[in-house]
Amino acid sequence: MYGDGENALGSEFLVTLGQAEMLDGYNVVIGEMVEGDEVLKEIEQSLTRQGTFQHEIKIDATGTK
Repeated sequence: MYGDGENALGSEFLVTLGQAEMLDGYNVVIGEMVEGDEVLKEIEQSLTRQGTFQHEIKIDATGTK
């Protein structure tokens, strides 16, 4: 999750598949995936070269209660 600037009321959730230098120095990035690598690999395989998905990706269980 990252917030867009000082006192920002909104935030976005991102999943990065590698280094994300564009987030350095301006955004606060928190979070770490501790399990579910196989799901991330399936999502990555669904990506097109244009950055869109071949299939709908829906997260409906985050592992928290």
